[in-house]
Amino acid sequence: MLEKQEIQANIPNLIERIYANYEARREPAIVEPIQNSQDAYADAMSEGRITDGRDLHITFRINAFDNSATITDNAGGMTRQDLEEVIPEIDTTSESKQGGGSVGSMGRGLIAVAAATEKTYIETLNTDGERLATIIYPNSGEITSPVHPRDIANDEDEDVVRGAPKIEAEAGTLLKLSRIDDDVMNTLTNWDEIESILAEIFLPLFDRDDIKFTYVIETEEGVESHQPDIPSLDDLVEEVVHTKEEHTFHAKGKDYKITDITYGRAAGQYPWEGIAMFKGRDYFDQAIMRVDHYKPYIPSLRGDNPDMIAYCRIDDCAELEDPSHQKLQIDNRDTDLKEPTQQVHAEYFAEESASEEQEINRLLQDTVNEAVSALGDNYVQEFVDFDRQGVLDTEVETSSGSGEDTDSSLLNLNAEEYPYDVGNIELQAKIYPPENPDAEKYVIYDIEFDHQESDYVVEVDDEFDIEAVPDEIQRQMIAATLEKEGWYWAKAKIAKVPVDVDDRDHWSRMERQAADSSQMLIPVGVEPTGSAGEETTGGGGEGPDSTTDEDEGESESSDSGSIISNLNEPTDPSDPVFARADLRPDQSGFTVHLNKGHEKWRDILRSSNRVEEQKERLQEFGSKKIARAIVEEMKLVQIREATTDIDDAERMRERLYEIRDDHEEIYARLEGNVEEIVTA
Repeated sequence: MLEKQEIQANIPNLIERIYANYEARREPAIVEPIQNSQDAYADAMSEGRITDGRDLHITFRINAFDNSATITDNAGGMTRQDLEEVIPEIDTTSESKQGGGSVGSMGRGLIAVAAATEKTYIETLNTDGERLATIIYPNSGEITSPVHPRDIANDEDEDVVRGAPKIEAEAGTLLKLSRIDDDVMNTLTNWDEIESILAEIFLPLFDRDDIKFTYVIETEEGVESHQPDIPSLDDLVEEVVHTKEEHTFHAKGKDYKITDITYGRAAGQYPWEGIAMFKGRDYFDQAIMRVDHYKPYIPSLRGDNPDMIAYCRIDDCAELEDPSHQKLQIDNRDTDLKEPTQQVHAEYFAEESASEEQEINRLLQDTVNEAVSALGDNYVQEFVDFDRQGVLDTEVETSSGSGEDTDSSLLNLNAEEYPYDVGNIELQAKIYPPENPDAEKYVIYDIEFDHQESDYVVEVDDEFDIEAVPDEIQRQMIAATLEKEGWYWAKAKIAKVPVDVDDRDHWSRMERQAADSSQMLIPVGVEPTGSAGEETTGGGGEGPDSTTDEDEGESESSDSGSIISNLNEPTDPSDPVFARADLRPDQSGFTVHLNKGHEKWRDILRSSNRVEEQKERLQEFGSKKIARAIVEEMKLVQIREATTDIDDAERMRERLYEIRDDHEEIYARLEGNVEEIVTA
């Protein structure tokens, strides 16, 4: 009969409480054996107990037939003290772990692993050549005294050893988990989920050449063997933009250090949110596993695909870790990491604030309008129907600057592509909360795409909640499937969500009042430039909604207009072109696409010390580029007309030279007008 002892019997429901410390995402049966293996390996290598320079091999074998798992390593094994004292007493630190900067608490970790089993068998061969074994019974809260494995194998009342492989020549440890809970087995038999957990927690560890990991799953369908395909930290960082060797903060009456803080441009999605907090081992001399993360409200760190990636080392913060070593026992805001992260965001990632972007966009529109008006001829009117659109506005009033919501300040739709292909499309909604929003949330609703030449309408059922973050631009992707070619009006409304609305699903649409709406004309499966073909007249031809003499009724006309009908803002740092322009098919102006990820635009935002100087530089650079884009679009329309109308090659050549020279002259005049407006 095996001798048993109680596990910390003086603490009620201890094992359940230990297991409850672990997040559902961090299943102890996966995380703890890896922690313990790498801790044991690092200690044995550092202390010279392993001298053959071996790699660490960790193997999981999951058996779905009997809900069992066998986990083995060659990390040097456990001592008798580990089995007699550390595991039963849970948080007692073994001599082998003292001073080594260990990643986990072995006793607590193994109890957490056993908590999801009927019993857990532990066999170890240590570097002294001693072979020992014990069994944890979580339901009764007992553990057997360490004995030779043959004593357990020969015990008539025990069957746990059956089917467990024997530890071979290299010192290490074997865990046999028997009759695992079904919900845990569902995780253990799902390799995609396991690989995701490994990437989320142990990404730096698995980048090492001396760590070998194998995961075998046996099911009715057969045997699968897997090795994790996990990117390295270097793979996740496109460019390191800033590093900080050390950062000090105060918590729970003491000072703590965070080290090796790294900020970079993300190369893609990464398996954590915010700033990853890693800890390492003295032997490995690098980060090994992620303990926690801090997600400050900084735009470039948020969203499904953040622009910024950030991580650090918290080796000095071991006292702040919770008992499961899975997170810090402080509010992560206490680390004071937000301030240096905001500085990095401001220098390398920040866009204009919501109010600044609106002010700059209005300034660009006003400048281009005034520069066109100052040409003093009717050339542009051959392209833009000002009778239909209204008088060209050169002095549009800007926001009052009160910081309060206005009916025209909240929502703007942006095209991710232009034109779109028929099928699935995505539109970006940009939301501009004011400096002092009078709501905590907005909702975008009544989203639809109206085909301009038929009754075909696509309504988007989804509604989107938007946080009203003061003066910070918010973004929301809107997806739809458009199966018909043509021009569409994309439309959406935005409303303020009352504070007393707890359940927005029961907030009646009848109660809503739109705070703003936005619409944008987008081409789907059609070419946006010069779309009318043979009937083109200098204005790029008739498109949907264009008005002719034969149309019934009078065309609508506003008191004022703009040569720019829509500002679309795609962001692509790799695109060398800042501005493109497309003549709208209804001759109501140009859709101008501004690439505010352009290197020159970003340089102005970063390098200008004075606000007014920055505005002037943005105004001049942006307005000239927009003017150039509009001139290029008008030139392209005339070139297409010439190639359609002129058959004679010599006359064609002469006409193309005329078009080129005429438009270069027009651009030179516009450029001079812009300079005069800016310096005025």
